[in-house]
Amino acid sequence: MLAADDDTIAESLRKTVRVLCWVMTTPDNHMSRAVHVQATWGRRCNVLLFVTEKDDVGALSVMKVDVATGREHLTAKTMSAFDHVYEHHRDEADWFMKVRRSSRRHRQRTENRHVLRALGARLDPFPGWMA
Repeated sequence: MLAADDDTIAESLRKTVRVLCWVMTTPDNHMSRAVHVQATWGRRCNVLLFVTEKDDVGALSVMKVDVATGREHLTAKTMSAFDHVYEHHRDEADWFMKVRRSSRRHRQRTENRHVLRALGARLDPFPGWMA
């Protein structure tokens, strides 16, 4: 059994499985949620980016998108984030994850990083969409 603060496995995986995590957020959540993601599981990502409409927090690595705030603009926000990650970070990681709450690095160590795939749950109301 490993001690709670033993990062041996995590550090080993960090060197062999490069993961870029991008987290969708809003300006209202910068200080109430995003800073806590950065301080906890976000440390496990090789690159951690917060996708938001406003760059007002110097402590966060923010990817500002020029999209209006609101659920009705999530598709545009997501597409802008994909474009940004591809243009500016594609050589920094083997895996690119739009994440919500958990990290999947342990599972990904056994996957072939050269095969394109999408991981997630299919959304029945929206054929072809995954969450």
